Amino acid sequence: TWPELLDGLSEELRYVVGHPQHAAFGVLNACRVAWSVAHRDVVVSKHEAARWGSADRPAWSPALAAGVRAYTGRPKPGDDQLLEAGRALILPAAVEALASAG
Repeated sequence: TWPELLDGLSEELRYVVGHPQHAAFGVLNACRVAWSVAHRDVVVSKHEAARWGSADRPAWSPALAAGVRAYTGRPKPGDDQLLEAGRALILPAAVEALASAG
């Protein structure tokens, strides 16, 4: 059911909040949670959600691109700072989206 899926998404965000050292995972997964709430569907890859997030929320784009680079083993200098800034933008938005979906 949708409420059960929301519970699962909430658990994923709790993990992201509790593990800031995994910034690339956190940024991409928080974006995936936001996509899931927006589309009422949880079946999406982090990469596809990042494409959506970059188009739908341009301010997220630099951090999402850094997250994808990290996930594909091609990080660039400065990506850590982009991920930190992106975490501050994307994670609260995902938490808010999830809260308003329930």
